[in-house]
Amino acid sequence: MLRLAREYRYPVGTWIYDLPGGAANSGEDPADAARREYEEETGLRPIDLVHLHTFYQNPSRSPTPIHLYFCRSVTAGTPIDDDPQEVVRTVEMSVSAFDELISTGEIVDPVLLISRLIAAQKGFLPEIC
Repeated sequence: MLRLAREYRYPVGTWIYDLPGGAANSGEDPADAARREYEEETGLRPIDLVHLHTFYQNPSRSPTPIHLYFCRSVTAGTPIDDDPQEVVRTVEMSVSAFDELISTGEIVDPVLLISRLIAAQKGFLPEIC
């Protein structure tokens, strides 16, 4: 099963699927930030977190890297709801249901699309059929 975030994005005026995540605090290690953000948004604490890739979403406009991690196992954690502007719902789905959302155009977040390809290439998810 995959755990995705479902969040209302005001600039596009709709709910989209994306990955649980967010910005690192100043000086925070990217893996620690990934663990913190995952727990804050899902209420689950990653146990086995694997770095998949680091890339720049738009290097001509932003020097901020995207650190992509794959979480293989979790334990109970504590969700944190401290941002009234941010409403994130956790959605669980099978890989085949996720791939169907990609085929129908429902998945529009570029980081989520790239993560599917990289996770398959690294052997964490099946190849896309």
